Amino acid sequence: MPIGGEIGLRDAAVLNVRAAESIYLGDKVSVRANVKLDGMRGEQVKAWLYYEGQQVDEKVIDVADDPFRTEVRFSHIPPAHGIYSYEVRLAQVEDELFPNNNAWRFETAVTDDRTNVLLVDSFPRWEFRYLRNLFYARDKSVHLQYVLLAPDQIEGFPPSQPVAASAARPFGEAEAQILPQGREEWLKFDAIILGDIPPNALAAETWDDIEHCVADRGALLVCIAGPRFMPHAFGDERFLEMMPMEFDSRIEPYFGNQGGPFKIAPTPEGLRHLIMEQSPSPAINAQLWNALPEASWRHPVAGVKESAEVLAYAAPPSARPGDPPPDPSFMRQNALLAVQRYATGRTAMLAFDQTWRLRYGVGDTLHHKFWGQMLRWGTGENLRAGTEHVRVGSDRLAYTPQDKITIM
Repeated sequence: MPIGGEIGLRDAAVLNVRAAESIYLGDKVSVRANVKLDGMRGEQVKAWLYYEGQQVDEKVIDVADDPFRTEVRFSHIPPAHGIYSYEVRLAQVEDELFPNNNAWRFETAVTDDRTNVLLVDSFPRWEFRYLRNLFYARDKSVHLQYVLLAPDQIEGFPPSQPVAASAARPFGEAEAQILPQGREEWLKFDAIILGDIPPNALAAETWDDIEHCVADRGALLVCIAGPRFMPHAFGDERFLEMMPMEFDSRIEPYFGNQGGPFKIAPTPEGLRHLIMEQSPSPAINAQLWNALPEASWRHPVAGVKESAEVLAYAAPPSARPGDPPPDPSFMRQNALLAVQRYATGRTAMLAFDQTWRLRYGVGDTLHHKFWGQMLRWGTGENLRAGTEHVRVGSDRLAYTPQDKITIM
């Protein structure tokens, strides 16, 4: 280029590409490519997205300036699960300086290995509503089935034909009116979340199926306390054995404020536990939990099993993150969340029904993270390759020479 020339060197290049390393079957691969087009003001340049060598999307770029930088967006829905090769290409430009920088290759994994979650409650209380909305509308990694035993009815509209919950139903068909029918259906679920349901909702043989699902299949069972029935009205031996907490048996409900307002406080063990980790920093983690609004209802706890781990307890409203932790016996007597291993599976008990308060002032951020990590702790990572008996995967698809590779 002559010194003082007004027109720069002609060159088209793909500077970088952003796309998800993995998506779920049925979702779009959204691609954002940053490109430069120098010395081409007033021209049009074509850009393409290729999938396994086949062109699947095309854009035409109007070059408005010199030099020119812009973002080009593509999308594509892969037809099946697997690991697929994509490429963003720019058309070759006449007399361009570097013709070998017009393409960018990347790979995306497509999986249908969602976490199958069953959510059961009696009434559409706040805890149920927010969990249903989270798993159904926001978290694409979850294949949700939910059963509401006493749903609201609109006068003049007959109830719909009852459908049994099943993890074999298509993704997106979440609402059901009947619990899974038979052990084989229960065994398809990775996580079972039981709310404030009456004890007669689960027959003795159903508890056999749930216990088998947790103990032998390795599923996660989470029970969320409620004032009407859960857990004080349950006397089934398998239920009592699986629960990490102990409760006094009674028929009367626990409506009313049990012990006054309280803060949801992580125990020292909880600050380091995956489920309670809102920040890698224990200090920031404690501050985030302390900043939540006070909760108003919790279920009295009679005891915590020796095999269980208490992750959160009811702290007085005056508690602050820098305060010395209370005596362990106090935290166990006022436990809000306890977990334990049960044979090959895991169980968790929430002695309060207000995790939706995690949404205060921040939307989904903390609530989604808490329940997402609950599922990860209880069901493990979704791994990309393997059989029904063994799954294998790495933490990422692509690495540089200095990166650490984690195999799971």
